[in-house]
Amino acid sequence: DILETVSGSGTIALTNQLSGTTHASMPAGSVIQVVGTKSGAQFSSSSTSYVELTHLRHSITTLSANSKILVTMNVSKQANQAASSVVGTQIRSSLDNYSAALLTDASAFYPTHIASQGADIVLHSAGQAAGTTITYRMYAKVNQGSFYAPDLWGVGGSQSSTILQEIKG
Repeated sequence: DILETVSGSGTIALTNQLSGTTHASMPAGSVIQVVGTKSGAQFSSSSTSYVELTHLRHSITTLSANSKILVTMNVSKQANQAASSVVGTQIRSSLDNYSAALLTDASAFYPTHIASQGADIVLHSAGQAAGTTITYRMYAKVNQGSFYAPDLWGVGGSQSSTILQEIKG
């Protein structure tokens, strides 16, 4: 690469400082992979048991052994106007067949405050071999009434997203 000076009096040659850099040569703690998805899909439920929000499901195939995965799932939530509701969410992984929550969170909705945009974030110490595919899912339930994700009173346009970042162990 060559840059010309402002006065035009000369040039500066640059070499590619990252040439030859791979995930294998990056130090521990480096982000070596980022994958993600977004969706405008809508979901509604009145279940008091956890159900999957399928539009947030996403997978990553690890590049390095013993990586940590920073999982960010962002979804709009709206609860039924007639009820003061609590929507509980959980992030789970395929490494244990989705049996245990990596993170449990809750949003409270009262009749005058019924919409919430928020991210559920967890750092998962997966302890896996390189080349392992891990799928992350979000589950949600409501204590009473119903909830929508995303709906925003039928206006639409809201986006949900999942971002998975592999951090070298």
